[in-house]
Amino acid sequence: VGLALGGVWLVGWLLLGWDMLWPVYMVQDLFGGVLSAFGSILNFPPFSWVSGWLYRGAPLVNHGQLMEEGQVSSAQVPQYIDNYVQQYGDAALIFASHDGYPQIVKGMLAQEDLGYMDLIDARDDSGNTALIYAAAKGFKQCTAALLRVGADPELPNQGGGGRTPLMEAAGGGFKEIVQAFRLTPKVNIDAMDDHGNTALHYAAYHGHLSVVMELLKGNPNKDIQNIYGHTPASYAASNKFKGVADAINRPESRTQRLAKQKELDDQDSSKAMEKQMEDEMAKFKAKKEAKHVKGKADLHEKDDEDFEPALERTDK
Repeated sequence: VGLALGGVWLVGWLLLGWDMLWPVYMVQDLFGGVLSAFGSILNFPPFSWVSGWLYRGAPLVNHGQLMEEGQVSSAQVPQYIDNYVQQYGDAALIFASHDGYPQIVKGMLAQEDLGYMDLIDARDDSGNTALIYAAAKGFKQCTAALLRVGADPELPNQGGGGRTPLMEAAGGGFKEIVQAFRLTPKVNIDAMDDHGNTALHYAAYHGHLSVVMELLKGNPNKDIQNIYGHTPASYAASNKFKGVADAINRPESRTQRLAKQKELDDQDSSKAMEKQMEDEMAKFKAKKEAKHVKGKADLHEKDDEDFEPALERTDK
């Protein structure tokens, strides 16, 4: 038997050109398929009830394989837009965001006659918006394009846990997208899903230290407990992410306070500059309008002088 197996191995290696360790890879593939099938079985009752109880309320995300945003040539954009619109109708913007085509997303929003600006916060059958999909998959350009035209960053998933785009990005470890949401006005960094988890819960549970540090710049409430009594730090500790747990429990350092204060000062300065520009524009418009009115008055006075017949006065 040993000689026969050795002969088969030599045939595969020397004659067929397979890797020298091809039998090992074959066994791995075989057991991988068995484990995959077993994993699928666990998704059905009664096994799913057990796993559901074990992970009840946990800030889980399922983003699948990480993908890069797609790029198409400028000449192809109109055809792609037409294909998405014809195939998906009102859900075309959602599918383009889900698939990660920023040029298609921008093109759809730019063509007002298509009407997708009115559907920017629409949900699909899974209860997700275009912004939720873009943030969950780490598509930075799609996320930026949607935020730029006013997509609601606070709108949660409906019927699937109540996760917001910020929670999805935090759970996926997408620091730059988390930063974009954190700096977006009126985004509640302590918003909670249906189980009481915040974005910090999601980042801590999955061990995304850089995202946790980014969220901490927004001064979140680190002591919020979900409905099962877990804080972000307790999730990090239970999942063996000691660095994350320590970062959350650590008192704010002087450097962090100064950086946060500088960011607040920059925001105040930016708002003051915007207000000043608005005031200057208002003054300019008022001044321009005043000149315009005065010009008309001068013109009428001149007309009166030139064309009004002189009245002769008769003395009694």
